Amino acid sequence: MVCISCEGVTIGGLRLPPFKLESGELICLHMPCLANSKEERQIIQLLTGELPARGLSLFGRILFAEPPEFRSGLLSLFRRSRVGDWLQKKGGVSLAQAVVITDGLGLETSEQICRLEGSLKVRLGLEAAWALGPQAIIFSTVGCERLPLLEAVLSHVDQCPAIHLSYPFWNQGQRKRECHPRARCIEVTQIQGVSESRKIA
Repeated sequence: MVCISCEGVTIGGLRLPPFKLESGELICLHMPCLANSKEERQIIQLLTGELPARGLSLFGRILFAEPPEFRSGLLSLFRRSRVGDWLQKKGGVSLAQAVVITDGLGLETSEQICRLEGSLKVRLGLEAAWALGPQAIIFSTVGCERLPLLEAVLSHVDQCPAIHLSYPFWNQGQRKRECHPRARCIEVTQIQGVSESRKIA
């Protein structure tokens, strides 16, 4: 079953080539921009339907698996978000379901979000998204060990195919990009001189 069908779309200074995301698939979307940038946000808004565009069709609910954030400040000293509460709020699960999820991740529902390392936050984002029953998800592994997260996503792709926002990184002086061998890689290209009238086309 096709979840996303793209005939080729330009948004801002980025160009998505034609592609389809189908059941059982993991697509590795090679991003030329920076993580957590305006361009990344536009791609997420496009692929989740928040920003409609001609040439892009979504079949069902597509979600971005956003990890929990810890916001510093005076208020955070008095009310620090805990794993179980966050899963219930973001994933719409019961306390009992949150316990099952956290047990599977080796966590306690009472643990504070601010004390978790990056990979666990990404897993929580994935679990919350899967709990909502989408047709497909979008996710990122920036700053995390990629392979275990990609394996977790691949265990769900028959029911929930996925798009991985992939970014290059430096390792021992070399620029690299790490993709899972089961993923289908698609290049997003950066274009120059896009007029305001053609920023979404």
